[in-house]
Amino acid sequence: MTWTVWAAIVIVILTVAALIKRYETRLVLLASGFLMTCLSLDPMQGLNAFAKSMTNSGLIMAICSAMGFAFVVQMTKCDVHLVKLLSAPDFSQVCERSSQWCELRYSQVQTAH
Repeated sequence: MTWTVWAAIVIVILTVAALIKRYETRLVLLASGFLMTCLSLDPMQGLNAFAKSMTNSGLIMAICSAMGFAFVVQMTKCDVHLVKLLSAPDFSQVCERSSQWCELRYSQVQTAH
């Protein structure tokens, strides 16, 4: 194995260690990727690959779908309810109240039609 392969293995191990220690995820991944492209002695290749993948239509559709879903979740306040649900001290009571609310809402929708 060449020295670049060994260096890449060390970078991956350091990246995993930094992520486990809860360092900023985007910064760790960006720095490790930039370091690997510099070790390959062609740092522009990484930027060219990034630019090429950003013009992929499948990726654009996935990003737009995720952004639309996040907008709907935020507008309906489902994110707030999810945080309350997951951080509730007694999870069974929250589930019971949530179930009752869903049944009530369903009956209201049924009577409206």
